[in-house]
Amino acid sequence: MDSPGRPGLDFSQLAELISTLAGTGQVVGLDAAVYDPDLDPDGAYAAPIVDCLASALAQLATVETHA
Repeated sequence: MDSPGRPGLDFSQLAELISTLAGTGQVVGLDAAVYDPDLDPDGAYAAPIVDCLASALAQLATVETHA
């Protein structure tokens, strides 16, 4: 996020929230926006952001769809 603030969610809390919401079967989309690499010059947050989203959404890869 380009304007972090406190208090806020840490990565594990965010992953749990996204996973819980996605697990309801009622989420039809997700928009993850505003990672500004200029504000993270050493890349300290890039991998944790990707890991957070990947772990939170992993269950969707195993969801069976019926067309």
